[in-house]
Amino acid sequence: MDSQKIGIENERKVAENFRNQGYQVLNVNERGFPDLIILKDRKMEFLVEVKTPKHKVHGFQKEFHKQLEAMGFQVKIITVEEETSFKTHSFLSKFRFSRILLRE
Repeated sequence: MDSQKIGIENERKVAENFRNQGYQVLNVNERGFPDLIILKDRKMEFLVEVKTPKHKVHGFQKEFHKQLEAMGFQVKIITVEEETSFKTHSFLSKFRFSRILLRE
């Protein structure tokens, strides 16, 4: 499977897991903008950038994420590990949060 298809599939998996926890999820396909917008009770909770261990956040994405953080938005980078590591773990242990920008 090529890199773009893997990325789309990983975004789908992450979105599905958030939906299963009661969140509403919007998928965004805009260059530099995080992949998913996570909402709860019609209120935006945070933004998610989905990556694999082999694909890191690009420089232009980091800059865009910094701009979003400066505006008060929370951006989470979720790295999707191998499928086999998903077996007997809860949702949060399925993903390694490689970087979380928190609003103070």
